[in-house]
Amino acid sequence: MDKENTSVLYKTARFASVLGHPLLTLPVFTTLLAFNLFAPYKAAWVSLLIIGFIVVPVTIRNYIKTKRNEYTNFDISDRQQRQSFYPFVIALTTLVTTLLYFTPGTGSFFTGTCILLALLIASALINRVIKCSLHTSASIYLATVLWQFSITGSIAMFIFTIVIATSRLILKRHTTIEILTGAATGFIAGITNNYFQK
Repeated sequence: MDKENTSVLYKTARFASVLGHPLLTLPVFTTLLAFNLFAPYKAAWVSLLIIGFIVVPVTIRNYIKTKRNEYTNFDISDRQQRQSFYPFVIALTTLVTTLLYFTPGTGSFFTGTCILLALLIASALINRVIKCSLHTSASIYLATVLWQFSITGSIAMFIFTIVIATSRLILKRHTTIEILTGAATGFIAGITNNYFQK
């Protein structure tokens, strides 16, 4: 085995990358926020939509395609391979956004999911030229959204985002420009969300 892959730095970076995976950070963030904003039954419904209709299907699909060697790895680090990923996740997010539209009293989540959908569409378009870091864009988006609810929590999330971005560079899953592109798209999406959530 490559000595680089067994180093403490590499293992730490891998751990940070797993913790910062969008399929983990998004459901944890949305679930905590939902139960903070809504009654338990409505929070459970919103969480079910995000986890059951986006996170679980994407996780299963990525796992299967990785096992079949259709994807280089679970993170889909190959730009060409992401071309089949984006339509799938965009379709699922569109479905959840539509269901939230028809769920009374979830306007804030509907807005946030609309902007997340726009972020995914933008990332798909950018992917035609350069691979955008979804780890970075998702964490920056969440950190910026969190600013409305907890400045301390938002700052902590921004710091964690730096750790996540650094881990992606150490693991050689992204270049610096791909990290910066992800950061820019995530921050713009977060600022847009906060503007419409006033």
